[in-house]
Amino acid sequence: MADIRQAKMFDIPAIQALEFQCFPEEDPWDYFLYEEYLFFWPQLVYVAEDHNTGCVVGYVVAQTEGQGIESHGYIANLGVLPTHRKLGIAEKLMNSAHNALVHEYECDYVSLHVRTKDHGTGCIVGFVFGEMEGEGTETHGYIANLGVLPSHRKSRIAKKLMDAAQNALIQEYGSEYVSLHVRKSNQASINLYSEKLGYNYEIAANFYENGEDAYVMQKQLQEKQTDILGTHSTDSGDRHKSSVVDLLWQALSKKS
Repeated sequence: MADIRQAKMFDIPAIQALEFQCFPEEDPWDYFLYEEYLFFWPQLVYVAEDHNTGCVVGYVVAQTEGQGIESHGYIANLGVLPTHRKLGIAEKLMNSAHNALVHEYECDYVSLHVRTKDHGTGCIVGFVFGEMEGEGTETHGYIANLGVLPSHRKSRIAKKLMDAAQNALIQEYGSEYVSLHVRKSNQASINLYSEKLGYNYEIAANFYENGEDAYVMQKQLQEKQTDILGTHSTDSGDRHKSSVVDLLWQALSKKS
């Protein structure tokens, strides 16, 4: 197991060595960047030390973004030694960062970016962008953009990206539902959202600039079910009325 503690300046070389082992194909952070984080956000940089060896086997680097009421937390970097993964270390590091963001900086939410890569080439082959819409108790998630390289479609990448965004909406923002718009002519996307992801939908006439109709797709994310749209569900071949609602996700840039 490992102990979690706040990082110190003398930990930087060990963190750099660990980063290289975790992400050998990435451009590494230089010493001075880690030094800046420890100077400006000393309570948001943590390391995990192996119980037996005392070596650094994991780290997390966080920060605050924005000003005033717009300020929020951001996870900039997270890494765990390959030999120490699946031991709950990453979760402990993230919990430490989350707690510090709440208690020391009074952040209401935290965001991060996660890269989706092709395992063979290291190239990005898919992406998803989300956001929160509305105010107060009316907020919900919204999927603004989703794309997968044509050569990598039908490989469940889009579903994995959507699952990741939906989980973040629930766990980080407490969203009860998510929504999105899709062109009526985009049958492939309609099948993905309705058949594989369980979205319901209704027509939004002349939604796009060229006059094309859109489907307003919605999905309940948490247990509470509210019949907002008397619309179509495609869990089976028959479409029937069921409950619905809206969605998103936010981001940061980290190597996870």
